[in-house]
Amino acid sequence: GVALAPHSADAQTILGFAYLSTDQDNAARSAFDFAVRINSADPRARMGLGLTRIRQGQLQAGREDLELAGSLDPENALLRAYLGRAYDAEGRSSDAAEQYARAKHLDAQDPTAYFFSALQLAASNAPVSAKEQMQEALSRNETRAVYRGQTLLEEDRVLRQANVVALNRTLGFDDAARAEASAALAENPQSGVLHRALGDSLATLPNASLTRQSEYLQASLRAPLGALPTPLALSENV
Repeated sequence: GVALAPHSADAQTILGFAYLSTDQDNAARSAFDFAVRINSADPRARMGLGLTRIRQGQLQAGREDLELAGSLDPENALLRAYLGRAYDAEGRSSDAAEQYARAKHLDAQDPTAYFFSALQLAASNAPVSAKEQMQEALSRNETRAVYRGQTLLEEDRVLRQANVVALNRTLGFDDAARAEASAALAENPQSGVLHRALGDSLATLPNASLTRQSEYLQASLRAPLGALPTPLALSENV
């Protein structure tokens, strides 16, 4: 598309997001920069540029791009969710919560704001509310099918299931954590994330040391190269 229409802001923006999704941050930055030069009022290009800058460690500049994109497209729920996440990274918790609330109001079926809200609540030592928000995100996971392929949807789902398991453990609901992890793993036995979650949930179960070692080993073997799950229980000779 870019080859046919190199001065199309739409084509450059979509190419930028394609680069961003495959961790080609510099190429994404170039595409978004070009798109913004072509059409400075395109909120999608501004959003992409903001996300790329944040990925590259330029938090303030990226957040400012997201704010500008929000002023250009104030009814975009996904944009509001990511702006809230940027505020959260800056320690502006109340501003972040306001953006999450706006995103949920604009699109109640999008799981993104619920997921980010759960992370914020967990970090602020509110595990009960965090678990509620994470379950809300999990229940809305399939509503993103029009935007994400089945593989990506499954990655989203297992991550949220693992987070629910972790929050149950934080709350002291160890039996519920093990049940949740086991049920999720039965649906997706190839997930390293879920094997790690089950291993973690076995920490307080007597005489489960060998089973726990096995789960951590499977988590390690099924993880992408260079992305071993942490923290692994080194004392258990994994």
